[in-house]
Amino acid sequence: MGKYLTSTIIAAVAFAGICIGRKTVVKSYLEKEGKTVIKSEIRHFGKDISINTLRKNCRKITSTRLKSSIRVVSSSDRKLLKQMGKLVPYGNDGINGEKWTLSQIAKQPLYPKVITNFKNYCAKNSISEESMNSILKDFGKSRRVDLPAKNDHVDFTGMGINICKLPSKEELITHLGGPKVIKGMTDKKLKAKIRQYHYDIARDAFAKKYKVTKDQASEIMGMLDHAPHEAENGLMQLVPNSVHNFKQYYGHSGLVSKRVAEIKEVIQ
Repeated sequence: MGKYLTSTIIAAVAFAGICIGRKTVVKSYLEKEGKTVIKSEIRHFGKDISINTLRKNCRKITSTRLKSSIRVVSSSDRKLLKQMGKLVPYGNDGINGEKWTLSQIAKQPLYPKVITNFKNYCAKNSISEESMNSILKDFGKSRRVDLPAKNDHVDFTGMGINICKLPSKEELITHLGGPKVIKGMTDKKLKAKIRQYHYDIARDAFAKKYKVTKDQASEIMGMLDHAPHEAENGLMQLVPNSVHNFKQYYGHSGLVSKRVAEIKEVIQ
C-alpha cells in the first residue's frame, strides 16, 4: 500500500511541476511576444493609434503567434514542418535559382546575390547607409517555416515581414467610389482595383519607414525577392517570392477575394 501511495504522490508532484512549468513558459512567451508586438504595432501603424486599438491588435497578434508556436511543438505538426523544411520551392514563377530548401530560406531569407545587388542599388541611388542597413536587418532576420495552406487559406506569420495595415471594407467602398460605382465593376476589375490600392498603400508605408522614395520602395521590394501578401487579418506582408509562389503547398486566395465577397454582400 505504501509503495503505491509513494508512486501516486511522485506522479502528482511531477504532474503539478509540468503544469506550473507550462504556465511559466506560456507567461514568459506572452510577456516577451507582447513587448515585441507593441513595438511592431507602433512602428508599422503609427503612434497616433489609440491605446485600446493597440491593445486589441496586440492581443490578437500575440494569440495568433502563440497558437502558431503551440502548433509547432505538437507531434503531428512538428513532423509535418520537418518534412516541409526539406522541400525545395519550385515552379509557378517561384524564384529559387539557388535551390535552397524552405528551412534554408527561413534561416537566411536574402540570398547572397540579392544582398550584393541591393547594396549596389543603394550606392547608385544615393540611399543612406542607415536605410540600407535597416532594410537588410529587417528582411534578413531568421524566420520560421509555415504550415501548408488549408482550404485555400494560409498563414505566413512565420515567414512574412509586416509592412502596414490595409484598409477595411468600408474604407475600400469609399475609395472605390461607393456602391453605385462598384456595382458596375466585374469581379476581375474589382479585384484589380483593390490590389492596386493595397500595393500603393504598401509602397507608401515602405517608403516612409525606410526613408526612400515610393518608386525606390517598389523597386526594392522586387530586388529583395519578396512578394506582397495581403494577409486575411488585414496586414500587408512581404514574403520570400519562392515561398509565396510555392502553390503546391501554399496556394491561397488571400485578402482580396475575402474583401470582394464582403463588399458585394454590403452593397447588395
